Amino acid sequence: EIITELRERLDFESTFIPAPAACSTPRSTQLHLARVSTESSDQFVVFDTIRSSICFQKAVADGWMNAIEAVAEVDSHRAIDIFVLFILHSISSRRKAVESLFCTKIRSRLFSEELMSTVFGSHTGALRGFFPSILSLCETLLCSSSPSIAAFATSLYQHVFGSFDVYCQQEVIGALITHIGSGMPSEIDHALDALGALVETQGKAMQRFAILIKGVLDYLEHLAVGQIRRLYQVLSVLAFSSLEEVSSVQDELHTLIRKQLSHTEAKYRRMGVMGAVMIVQQLARRRDVTDLTLQAASASQARDSTLPPARKKQAISMLDDVMRSCSHSPESSILFYDEMSSVVRKGTLDTAVLHYLGDEVTTKYQARRALVWLPRPSISQPSLSHSTGHLSGGEWGPPRLRPWPPHATGLQSGQCRRGIHCRQPPSPWHAAG
Repeated sequence: EIITELRERLDFESTFIPAPAACSTPRSTQLHLARVSTESSDQFVVFDTIRSSICFQKAVADGWMNAIEAVAEVDSHRAIDIFVLFILHSISSRRKAVESLFCTKIRSRLFSEELMSTVFGSHTGALRGFFPSILSLCETLLCSSSPSIAAFATSLYQHVFGSFDVYCQQEVIGALITHIGSGMPSEIDHALDALGALVETQGKAMQRFAILIKGVLDYLEHLAVGQIRRLYQVLSVLAFSSLEEVSSVQDELHTLIRKQLSHTEAKYRRMGVMGAVMIVQQLARRRDVTDLTLQAASASQARDSTLPPARKKQAISMLDDVMRSCSHSPESSILFYDEMSSVVRKGTLDTAVLHYLGDEVTTKYQARRALVWLPRPSISQPSLSHSTGHLSGGEWGPPRLRPWPPHATGLQSGQCRRGIHCRQPPSPWHAAG
């Protein structure tokens, strides 16, 4: 009863104070920071008291577990529930029970995205001390075979990365790279999804870990086709998302892809094709496109090229390299056109690159590869003489035919080579020899 009353009365969501407006005066900003500091210190004192009682009194820990487990509605859960579960998970003897409870609540859809946003948006300072336990929980949930649990872990990774300091962010990236190297297909997929979401939402923060993420290329041979495409997409966004000078990551990507395109084995050429297309997609991305969902509408609106000349040159150079590499491999050509058509359909490519690609594919490629069927000269059809078995009535035609001698087959009329009597006698015309 005491724990239930605490859950109802401890409403930390209402104590979270949003950031001041842009038009606030410096004095109001100082007052806001002071109030936030006071509220954070008050929360820390309350949370520390709850943590001490849970760690040193088994009855209190059991009471919190039972109270949280008894909640059957999504709106009835509080931010204090998640915090208490993080505390309980830091106790080694209760770790399995907390993980099981998390999985049950996630399957029942009782832990919502709004609840997690509230937890990490208003209680970051208090949660920082439990970062190792939270990271361990993320790793366990991401390894689950349930898609809903793994997706929840992906979202949890994003909240942890966006809420804590640089050290914690580096630990998050390291954990995701470990998942990619695990060899489990579902685990790799969700880890790549988490990296992709972090690159899209936390691009500037992720750029400082580009060298660390580049180490995932060591596992490239063990990834599936879709996973390779997703990895190259993440790396290309990290390397070419800004208009700055070429970095070491860009140079290494260019070198690796050109080596793969010139490789003699087909699987490495496939990797190079997918990597080249992802780089072209990022290099030739229109500056006025900020949302990938604006595909067809944005493609019809922009008519003029807004791509810087340096980027246009890099994109065209990469297209030339991949088309030259695919010119002697039908399989690589099919893969390139399939991948490139998917990128074009998104409507994010700059018009200058689109025009170059159209001219190169529809004009030059067809001129080199298309078969031209010429009309056959009109000649008299040859006729076959049934008496002699020779051709007459023209100079062009199939090789001369002559009847197969009956004594050469050893068969009677109406009998085939298998000794089965047929309704019709075999044709007397067979190929010579």
